[in-house]
Parts: sequence; C-alpha cells; structure tokens
Amino acid sequence: MNYTFSDITQDGDAYRANFLFEDGSTISFPFVTPPSQEEANKKISEYLWGQELLAEKGEDRVYNNGVLVRVDAHNKGSSSVGIASGIRAPYNQQHVSTYFWGFPSEELLDQWGVFDRNDLVDWYAIKATDDGRSFFKLFRYAASWPNEPSFSSEVWVYASVFSEDGTESDIKDVYVKISPEEMRQWCFNNNCTYPLPPEETKKPWCYGVYWNSTTGVIEGVKGYVRYT
Repeated sequence: MNYTFSDITQDGDAYRANFLFEDGSTISFPFVTPPSQEEANKKISEYLWGQELLAEKGEDRVYNNGVLVRVDAHNKGSSSVGIASGIRAPYNQQHVSTYFWGFPSEELLDQWGVFDRNDLVDWYAIKATDDGRSFFKLFRYAASWPNEPSFSSEVWVYASVFSEDGTESDIKDVYVKISPEEMRQWCFNNNCTYPLPPEETKKPWCYGVYWNSTTGVIEGVKGYVRYT
C-alpha cells in the first residue's frame, strides 16, 4: 500500500509520526523524542512488512546463492505449493514442494518411519521430484542434532527430511529470524554466500541454513521474502 509521510505531532510528552495512505486512511506511531523522517519511515516499513506476513494470500520467494530457487503460493485454508530447483540433497533436482497446515497424523508418521515424535510443529511438507521420488519434511521446535550452527538470534524451528524407505537425511535445516545485517555478518563469518541478490531489497521474514549433521559442513543458506 502506498503512503506519504504527513508530519510529526506532539501528544503530551510523546511524539507521533503520522502517515497518510492512498485510500485516505491514516496511521501514526509514537516516539519518546522527535524522530527524524528516516526513523519514521523505518517504523512504517516494519509495520507494513508485518502486515504482509499476516495476509491471507501471498507468496514466499526463496533465494539461495543469489538466485530465486522457489516460489511458494499461499492462500489461507489451503496447502502452499511451489516449484523448486534442485539445490540440495536429498531432493537435488526440480521438484514440487507442497506444505500442509496441521500436525502430521500418526499414520503418516508411521508411513515415513518417524520414531521421534517430540516437539513437532503443526505443518509439514511433501517433496515430489521429477524422477518420481518423494520425500517427507518434518518440522520441530526443538532438536538435538550434531554440529548445529550457532546464531546470536533465537532459532525458530528445525527440520529434517525422510526418504520413502524411512531413512532420515544427514542434511538438516535450522530456521532463524534475524536481521539482514546480522545474517550478512554470519554468512561472512562462516564462509557462506548471502542468499539474496542485490536487486531484492525487501527484508526476509526468516532465513534457513542447511548443514551436514555428520561432517558439520554448512551447505547453504536460504532467504524467505514475502510478497502480497
């Protein structure tokens, strides 16, 4: 939604930065001291970014090594589906990635040979590759896998992938909500490529790091950018 900076007004001991949207609606944000226009614009940018994450329809653009590798279409009440490039093991070819909202059933966990059913998150994914294979991606709020990368920000969720024969891949995922500046520094410190290309200027809502839990090698970093 387009907006213009209106003015800064004083409300008692507080100050408010006021904005006008193209539809005639207004919004204001409180500050303890008179904000600069840059500070006011940063506040409304963060607000609008948060509103996008709550939208009923949209898409996530997923980047890796500066390349767009997947676009997930979201529609509230429906599964999210995306066509993905094969950038990583074990599904290292083009595939359809379908995310289902809700806890996986006991029957589904049995089917994929999942024995550890602790700390599960209420969504999961099925990956179907072009050569006819399928993979099950399971998400958790907690995990104790070897050689986990460390972050200054709190880890959001973890994920692992199961093959049809019940084999769990050594390649694990960790997802973290962290500022782009911190993530750039983390990538530099860990000899990784920052995932977004220069032309993508929107702030990612999260980053995913996948690593080999046996060797400890960090294999890649993904950035998730929401569009509505």
